Amino acid sequence: MSPSDESTYFHIYDLDHAPTTFNFVVQAVCGELARKELTNCTHTHVVFVPGEDKNHGFNPSSVHYGSDTKKWRFGNIILPALDLFPQ
Repeated sequence: MSPSDESTYFHIYDLDHAPTTFNFVVQAVCGELARKELTNCTHTHVVFVPGEDKNHGFNPSSVHYGSDTKKWRFGNIILPALDLFPQ
């Protein structure tokens, strides 16, 4: 998909600000509802924006989890949650 594809809704998840938690599912549902209600887009493309390198690409305010745990949560919570939404 190219950014010029007008039938694609781009959902941006900024890992420098957003947590690596199930909050992603809520935000993705809100994005899907916005796509259906506010646009004529037929597809959704999720873009993950990494944070700063000094934080290993993740939200620095999530002090409860180390970078290894954040990577695990991204791979085992956030990425599998993509399967809940239409392709």
